[in-house]
Amino acid sequence: MGAKAHAVRPAAVKPGTVDPLIGRVLGRCRLEERIGAGRTAIVYRAHHEALDSTVAVKILLPEAAANEEIVRSFETEARAIARIDHENVLKIYDVGAEGDLHFIVMELLEGESLQALMSRGKLPPEDVFRILIPGMRGVAAAH
Repeated sequence: MGAKAHAVRPAAVKPGTVDPLIGRVLGRCRLEERIGAGRTAIVYRAHHEALDSTVAVKILLPEAAANEEIVRSFETEARAIARIDHENVLKIYDVGAEGDLHFIVMELLEGESLQALMSRGKLPPEDVFRILIPGMRGVAAAH
């Protein structure tokens, strides 16, 4: 399994093509669907086979995984967040690597992203407070 994971790396997937990681098992998680991408990582919806639950798996992009400092920061971030027990902080279940795939297994939060919400235009004050107050409570718990 580790050798297979090593041979298939997350990357930009062209429209109309299949993501080569979909269906693969990474750690104990079967990757089901790509749900997000950022500057350094891609996030997948996955089924955690041991827990029999749906989770998110964040995988470093090849360019980021090649940078030792980014990998160290990625792992440190996961461990730091895992130590926080608060309803407004994402739960981390695992952090690891298989071959050159570095990943974090975490709680999957359903719903619209803040970026998508904000792209629709100015938010009413009650929505801003509904979003910001729990976020600030999470930040306070982290500190």
